[in-house]
Amino acid sequence: MHAAARSQEGQELSTLDYIYTGEKHLIGHISICSPLGKSDHGVLQWDTLLKVQEVDSKAIKQNFWKVNYDKITKKLLAINWTDQYVGKTVEEMWTEFESELLRHIEENMLLKRNIEQRRKTTFLWQL
Repeated sequence: MHAAARSQEGQELSTLDYIYTGEKHLIGHISICSPLGKSDHGVLQWDTLLKVQEVDSKAIKQNFWKVNYDKITKKLLAINWTDQYVGKTVEEMWTEFESELLRHIEENMLLKRNIEQRRKTTFLWQL
């Protein structure tokens, strides 16, 4: 959360750090509303998941857990960036670096077939 959940005059603002639930993704968007009455605690409002619909997905996806980052680092360190960037603008340098990085990631990443079933969430207002 990036907003104060509690505030008292003359004191540092308090923020909400954690929300514990028994289910992953049970709580959706959270907003902090004005306090009620003379309370210094903000009123929390959130979206709650009510049911899920199973959706089977066999898509092939990038597996960022299976990337040879050491090899990518060595390849990038081997490039003479000073010579590469002579006479270029910051935007051109960034575009070139980003392109080179993405190319090396793609070359050194294993793909995976998603065999897990995806869940389509349905919130209270969507019923």
